[in-house]
Amino acid sequence: MLNSQWSIVNFKRKILIFCSLYLLLSTCIANAQFESHLTWKSEVEKISETEFKVKFICSLEDDWHTYSQFTKEGGPLPTQFRFEKNKDIELVGKVEEAGKKHTKFDDLFGVDVTSFDGDATFIQKVKLKNPKAILKGEFDGQVCKDEVGCMPFGPEKFAIAFDGTKIQDSGTKIQDSTKNLTTSTSDTSVIQ
Repeated sequence: MLNSQWSIVNFKRKILIFCSLYLLLSTCIANAQFESHLTWKSEVEKISETEFKVKFICSLEDDWHTYSQFTKEGGPLPTQFRFEKNKDIELVGKVEEAGKKHTKFDDLFGVDVTSFDGDATFIQKVKLKNPKAILKGEFDGQVCKDEVGCMPFGPEKFAIAFDGTKIQDSGTKIQDSTKNLTTSTSDTSVIQ
């Protein structure tokens, strides 16, 4: 009797270990798939001494798309931006969108859906009250391919300085004062 109880306990342990490993590996694989289909970079455009446009540029692989911030209720996960409150930075208006947009009725969701193919740029205009201010926040959403399905991304944190200094916020976004832009997910450049 004792021996059969012991083998049941061992069996349950093996099942638990197997399930844990399966969940861990599937999460890693899902993250690896997302990373290979979508990259982000940031760019800061100086408008005046106190006004800037912060651009979040999303580059998608062929046949992949992401969704507008302005997705209707009942639709897919929209791309969302959240900015930390900062007394030294005034957000001017809402985040604007630019890129190859498509709006069509989606049978799956039952609403009109707006998505981006290729590159999508999300632009937030800001007004600085202090030149040393740092804009911090995060964004998230989902990336999809018709034959594959959808994968969520984020939240991706960012920290952007406007004086050209290099900063690093939890290893996510890095400020670079050069005018040359690269396609890394952790680049931010200031254009003057």
